[in-house]
Amino acid sequence: MFASCVTRRLALVSSVVAAAVLVACSSSDSTVADTNLTITPALGAVYGGSVSVYNAAGTLLGTGTTGSTTGTASVKLTNYVTGTPILVKVSMVNGSTYFDEKSGTVKTVTVAAGGTPVSLVSFKPSVTSGGSVGVTPLTNMAAKAAGIDASALTGAALTTPLTATAINTAVAKVNLFLGLPTSTNLLAAPVPATLATPLPTNTYGLLLAKLAAAASTDALAQSSTLVAAVGTTGDVVSGNVAAITAANTALATAASAIGVTISAPNTAPTASQVTAAAAAVASTISADTAPTGSTGSTGSTGGVSL
Repeated sequence: MFASCVTRRLALVSSVVAAAVLVACSSSDSTVADTNLTITPALGAVYGGSVSVYNAAGTLLGTGTTGSTTGTASVKLTNYVTGTPILVKVSMVNGSTYFDEKSGTVKTVTVAAGGTPVSLVSFKPSVTSGGSVGVTPLTNMAAKAAGIDASALTGAALTTPLTATAINTAVAKVNLFLGLPTSTNLLAAPVPATLATPLPTNTYGLLLAKLAAAASTDALAQSSTLVAAVGTTGDVVSGNVAAITAANTALATAASAIGVTISAPNTAPTASQVTAAAAAVASTISADTAPTGSTGSTGSTGGVSL
């Protein structure tokens, strides 16, 4: 009987310990085994672009390629930690194509041997499986404002890990620079312009299409010009204010026809203006759960509040 009693007690202790371990694991382990994202770059649409997704420290989480029909990429993230920022890089590799709204044609990218592909960068404070991320010339500006250099995203550790505060602040600054409504979520996935639909009905996609159509060269070159107008300290480069002003004019012209108000460009916002704009955009970004092209709770913008 003594042995039987000891056996029962040992079994009871084992079950209690096992339960405690399970509780501890469930409460502390925030890594999501499978986090699937849809990445939507928009110059117009980008076909055959190379997509890489990194965590806040610059460690590679997953890769993909934008499709030849949809222009989107489905990327499965490995070891993504819930609630943490991600970085997205879309590279225009040799042979990839994009719809250029300026010429209304699909162009093929040529990268010389040993050359560096042109890349667009985006980010988000956090993501959930089934979510989406837009990658556009404007997100590229925001990434630069947050101090993110596309060439530094190689899977190696970043010098300074990205934070949600830095992302919200950078998006807020670009909104102010371009005269966009302060709550505009530039990180939402737009509906990109295509050869079949050069003027998408999605508000964000339409603004991007109109912006590119007003470029002096083409959409890809315009993107490089816009990102060059922003310094890594988050300020507008004094010698490149003209690029910001031209973009603001193009956006204002496009927006007047769709009921969006574009203000004068604010290329030197005060600290209090940035703080207020960051709070506004943080709320919009956190509420961005609408799929690409869906009206969701924010109208026809796919998560963008304009």
